Amino acid sequence: MPELPEVEVVRRELLQWVKGREILGVESLDPKFVLPSERVEKKVIQDVLRKGKFLFFQLDDGNWILSHLGMTGRFVFSQQKITSPYLRFVFCFHGNWLFYLDTRRFGRLQYLTSQEQKVFWEKIGIDPLSSEFTLENFLKLFEGKKTQVKSFLMDQHYVAGLGNIYVNEILFRSGIHPRTPVSTLSTSQKERLFVTILEVLKKAIALQGTTIRDFSHGEGEEGGFQEFLLVYGKANCPVCGREIKREKIQSRSTFFCSFCQRTQCD
Repeated sequence: MPELPEVEVVRRELLQWVKGREILGVESLDPKFVLPSERVEKKVIQDVLRKGKFLFFQLDDGNWILSHLGMTGRFVFSQQKITSPYLRFVFCFHGNWLFYLDTRRFGRLQYLTSQEQKVFWEKIGIDPLSSEFTLENFLKLFEGKKTQVKSFLMDQHYVAGLGNIYVNEILFRSGIHPRTPVSTLSTSQKERLFVTILEVLKKAIALQGTTIRDFSHGEGEEGGFQEFLLVYGKANCPVCGREIKREKIQSRSTFFCSFCQRTQCD
């Protein structure tokens, strides 16, 4: 599933493609992906925002189009019509089209009024690339929490946008075992997590995201951060050479070095 860096790469592309363009028409090719044509046609896209893994197209009447890429969703901008068995939705502009394709159909397109968008936005946790993501606010998130640190970082109600790949990498680079209860983390460990989250996400964005299986952007281009993964999908620790452990935490594959990421009680 595309995580924050991949969705941010897509957002930046969408800004170049559709900002300031008038939606002349929309076409649904899948009953799961439907927008009210009478509410979006003849509207101009003023901006494309992102919070966590969600994209928000701002319309000039104050309302919004919400998008989530799911596992395999992607946008293609073209001056020619395209055909694909995975084509789900089409936006028509002056001489251009924006196509939404989704192989597994786990994505989402939804129309939101200004009030609905505000409520939805506020339910999402702090975005690591926003001004709201300060060390002070990050430390407050831990108050009263007892869950394991990996589950905590994966919860979109706390820090929005982190998924399985990046949480594995962040915990390894922070030297923290994924099963460590957040209530036992020291202030210095929390501060290290804060810094590492920003470092990993910014580097991944600079490299156009991570492509493991499905993610591509632009004209089908892949990301480059997979070349810099240290623990996810790896056999041996790049630091100590020991075997990388793989366990399931909340049904997600979790990769870690039991030596470099020793638990508090070890």
